[in-house]
Amino acid sequence: MKWDDFDEGSRIWIYNSTKPFSSNEMGLVQKELDQFCKDWTSHNNQLYALGRIMHQQFIVIMLDESKAGASGCSIDKSVAFIRNLQQKYGKDLFNRMNFSYLSDDGVISVDKEAFKEAYHKNEINDDTLVFDHLVNSKAALNEAWKKPLKDSWHKRFV
Repeated sequence: MKWDDFDEGSRIWIYNSTKPFSSNEMGLVQKELDQFCKDWTSHNNQLYALGRIMHQQFIVIMLDESKAGASGCSIDKSVAFIRNLQQKYGKDLFNRMNFSYLSDDGVISVDKEAFKEAYHKNEINDDTLVFDHLVNSKAALNEAWKKPLKDSWHKRFV
């Protein structure tokens, strides 16, 4: 099963770590993601899912619901799995007010106030690419996950 095998309408969830994963952690987390996705079921139906770590700090889980849909219980299982990773690796993966953007130094993740301050200090501007973790499909991930600040919901916080 490969990323490219998934339909563009496949559902995704993005978990943003406040700190990047080390190379060693990435290997370990990827193995756990692979196992979780392989074993993930909904009402005893195998789910067609894949997990990936992107930019060293985003965990993305993709599910092709055209093959089998997720139930509330199966989504709860995925959340519990991510909570376990959070605790095990000491990463904050559920802070939705952690904003991430691209800089010359790579991906920078900051809280809402630091993001606002960076804007007012001209460290970031309207053309800075930000990550919109509210995208919810493979197509949206490919087309709209990274977008200029001026075109994102983040703009209202600066």
